[in-house]
Amino acid sequence: MSEYFLLLGLDIAILAGISICLIILIRYILKRQPKTPDLFDNKINDISNMLVILIALISDGTILFSKYQKPVQLDTAYLHSLISTVNLMARSIGEKAKLKKMEYDQKIIVIHHGKFVRGIILCNGNPSNYLEDSLTIVVKSFEDKFLEELQESKMDHLADFRQVEKIILDVFGKKLMEAMTVLWMETEEHQTLLSEEEIEILKIARALKNKQEYFTLPELVSISHKKINKNTRETLKIVDNLIARKYIVSFHE
Repeated sequence: MSEYFLLLGLDIAILAGISICLIILIRYILKRQPKTPDLFDNKINDISNMLVILIALISDGTILFSKYQKPVQLDTAYLHSLISTVNLMARSIGEKAKLKKMEYDQKIIVIHHGKFVRGIILCNGNPSNYLEDSLTIVVKSFEDKFLEELQESKMDHLADFRQVEKIILDVFGKKLMEAMTVLWMETEEHQTLLSEEEIEILKIARALKNKQEYFTLPELVSISHKKINKNTRETLKIVDNLIARKYIVSFHE
């Protein structure tokens, strides 16, 4: 009988040991797997990679609206070449297939086809579905706003582009689309008032300013969160605090 209990105890111990090993292995595998970016991460990454947003007529490619998200200089010829390429590819694919994304000049173009206009975003890197979904809303809102003018081809009435700007800011978020700059100077006084993380973020902001005149919060957050080892939400909270204290301000103030 004692032998039976001894063997039973050994079996239980072996099973427990195997179970523990399996749990450790599963945890190790899960830890090793890359985390899938959530919607907020996608939003930050996509907006930080945006170069320019265009709205153009499907009929002849006329550009009705353009908004630069970075201080890049793309001349009219470049933009018209981009539009012509999109139109050509869209026609070759056909109405049913609906061209949604393509490569152009080592960049990615995201496209949404409305009834009268195409929304086009030129960006660095491969964007997530967030950018495609947002562009869909922009195009629909644009066509709803200017339906009468588009139906009757009254392009002169599309001059008030402030309304279009508002549509884009409403969709993507004004705070994330606004051009920003930094007023921070690296002095001993500021060193005592700021944490190491805040100083690191301000150094990155200053580098962006020196490189390209202004920056957006998604650009700053996408670079900073890796440097300070925080996620994008936590990093944006720190940046918001720096804005409240006027270390980072609107470029147009």
